[in-house]
Order: sequence, then structure tokens, then C-alpha cells
Amino acid sequence: MSSKRLCSIHKIRELQLPLIEIQEQYEVIKEIGSGDYGKVMLAVHRDTESQVALKAVPKITTPLKDFLIEFHYSYFLSPHNNILDTYDVAFETIEHYVFAQE
Repeated sequence: MSSKRLCSIHKIRELQLPLIEIQEQYEVIKEIGSGDYGKVMLAVHRDTESQVALKAVPKITTPLKDFLIEFHYSYFLSPHNNILDTYDVAFETIEHYVFAQE
């Protein structure tokens, strides 16, 4: 047996997130939570009219790799009945990394 793993679903690649301005693609209804690690906003996607929760964490305190790990685990655990759905939507703004949940 090889000591080197051929594949792992837990390996996080460095990705280039699209840089967008939230207000261009979403109408933010209100902030529904905030804390030391970020904030959550209730928003509606302008093109699809889908209501989502946008979880935004500040870049200044959150390395991209840490954000991608949180997004990865949230996305892959979301099919469970007791966990919020995380959509395949992640992007960055000038100050935040952001992903969308139900």
C-alpha cells in the first residue's frame, strides 16, 4: 500500500474567487447576524429573485484558505436534514469573502 494518498475530498485548492460588488448582484434586505468572525445578511439575488443568506467574513482577519475550508465543509455537509443548505456560490468583495446559504 502506498503511503501517498491518491485523492482526498478534504484537500482544499487555492481558488480564484470572482470579485463582485454585493449591491450589483444582490439586494440586501437586512443584516440578520454579526459577530467577531463576520456577518450574515438576508439578500435577494437580482437575476433569479432567490432569497439567500450571505455569510461574509473579513479578509483582514480570515485567510483565503480558511474561508475555503469553511465553505467546503458547509457545502458538503449541507445535504444533511439538520444542516442549512449551502449553495455553490462563493465570491469576494473588496473587504470580505462571501458564500450563500438558504
